[in-house]
Amino acid sequence: MRRLPLLLVAVALALVGSGCGSDTKAANDYVGSVNKAQSDFAATFDKLSSQITSTSSAQQDRQTLDGFKRAVDKVVVDLRAVKVPSKVKDLHGQLVGEISAYGKEIDKAKKAFSGSDPKAIVKAQTDLVSAVTRVSAQINQTIDAINKKLRE
Repeated sequence: MRRLPLLLVAVALALVGSGCGSDTKAANDYVGSVNKAQSDFAATFDKLSSQITSTSSAQQDRQTLDGFKRAVDKVVVDLRAVKVPSKVKDLHGQLVGEISAYGKEIDKAKKAFSGSDPKAIVKAQTDLVSAVTRVSAQINQTIDAINKKLRE
C-alpha cells in the first residue's frame, strides 16, 4: 500500500505590537521575542514538511517526525525564556501548553510509524493531521486573546 503524504501545519503566532499604555515597550519586546521564536519554528517546519512524501520510508518519516518534535521542543524552550508582560502571563502559559501538545501528537504518530501495518500508519497520519488542525485552532484563539489583552 502506498503511503499518503503527511501534512503538518506550522503555527502562525503572529502577535501585533501594542500601541498604548505604559507597558508599550515591554509588550513590543514580548511580541518581538514570540514572533522570532515562531519564525524559527515555521522555517524548520517548512523544511521538514517536504521530507515526508508518498515515497519516503517509514524510517525516513520517523526521522522527520523526530525533527518536528525537536522543533516543537525548541520553540517551547524559546517561549518559556521570553520575558512575559504580567497581563498576558496566564495566556502565554496556555500558549506554551498548546504548542507542547504538538509534541505529544507527534509522539503518538511515531509509535504507529514504528510498525509495519500500512493501515495503522495511514490512520496515524490522519489522526496527526486532525490533531494538529485542532491544536492550531486553539493556538490561534490564544494568540487572538493575547493580542487583545496587549492592546488594553
